Amino acid sequence: MQPDLIIVGGSVRAAAGSARRAGLRPWCADLYADLDTKALAAGGPPGPLRRFADLPSVFRSAPHVPWMYTGC
Repeated sequence: MQPDLIIVGGSVRAAAGSARRAGLRPWCADLYADLDTKALAAGGPPGPLRRFADLPSVFRSAPHVPWMYTGC
């Protein structure tokens, strides 16, 4: 399933749930990488973000689709 939205931030669970209810397939990256968030996602990095300075490397491995940032 090809993702059509990237969601990154401190905690993306709520935004990922909203995206799914809107019919989107989010690719998610956050500081926690919780299993329930991964269940909502159509992909993402293998583990949690260690720090926000890691975002450039995360985006290098992400699909080329629109993205959004969320807070904690």
